[in-house]
Formats: sequence, structure tokens, C-alpha cells
Amino acid sequence: NAKSNNLVTYYVNPSGAIYYLPWSAAATGAGPNDVTVSDNNLFVYNINSGDHSITEFIRGDAGTLKPIGTVTSIPSFAAGIVAN
Repeated sequence: NAKSNNLVTYYVNPSGAIYYLPWSAAATGAGPNDVTVSDNNLFVYNINSGDHSITEFIRGDAGTLKPIGTVTSIPSFAAGIVAN
């Protein structure tokens, strides 16, 4: 959510139904514009174009995202993020 500077999560159940989890909003840096999840599904990263940073999260219970760090001074031309 670029205007509100946060990420929200959704739950997909085994049958494919998608549910919005309104309690799960996690604060990001300014202007989040891309997000990726680590291969092990444990970590979430987003790049913020407004303040040129990357916010790092660990996934918690019930879709929550707990902030674990921020990387600053990302080049202003960075436009996306990929995790391995």
C-alpha cells in the first residue's frame, strides 16, 4: 500500500479461497512498491521507492509480519526486489 506505507497479508486456504487479514498490516518505509518472499517462505522483503530502503520481515502466526531490519541507501534507480 504505497500511500499508507504498509503491507497487508492474505491467507489462501487449501481449496484456493483468498482471505484478507486486516489485523496484519505491517509498517514499511516510504512508498513500498515491490515485495518478495524467501524460498523457505519465512522471510518477506519489500523495497521502498520513497526513502530508497528495503524493509525485512519474518512471517509469524496468522499472517503477521514482524519487522526484523531495514537496509538503507538503496540506489534511487532500484525498481524491484528478488529473494533467493
